[in-house]
Amino acid sequence: MSLSFGERVSPVAAIQAILHDYPYSASILRELLQNSDDAGATKQIFVLDKGVQPALMAYNDSEFQEADWEAIQSIHECSKRADTSKIGKYGVGFRACYHITDQPQILSGSSFAVLDPLHSNGDKIEYDKFKTGEYRKDFDFFSRFVSTMFNPTSFTGTAIRLPLRSTRSELS
Repeated sequence: MSLSFGERVSPVAAIQAILHDYPYSASILRELLQNSDDAGATKQIFVLDKGVQPALMAYNDSEFQEADWEAIQSIHECSKRADTSKIGKYGVGFRACYHITDQPQILSGSSFAVLDPLHSNGDKIEYDKFKTGEYRKDFDFFSRFVSTMFNPTSFTGTAIRLPLRSTRSELS
């Protein structure tokens, strides 16, 4: 009888290694801007929310495709490697956001997702549940800044919210 055997990767350990080699700097903004460019966005807006739960917000006018949702979940796997028109090639740039947050949030089209490597794999929910469910407070944070992009069934574009960490984290 054979036992299941293979390598395992801890998301926390992988992110820690990336952050060790990826210095904390304005590179977070550059990476978000490069991702917008790779997605064909024509507009990019950054907002620093100094409210109750401070966060960096990034909005662009391009929506995630299914391949983007898949790629954002994969560390060191890049869906853009073969495309010479794309800037991102290594599947690590977005991870720079973990210098400032533990739970990046992404709202794009008809989906909302939270990445949470410290506690679980996160969640991805449909837009209508985002507006009314357990993430309602997060919807309120997004709507303060990008309310004109909301419509009854989806969100026009992509908004990334990086709630700012207030204490030291296992990630960074």
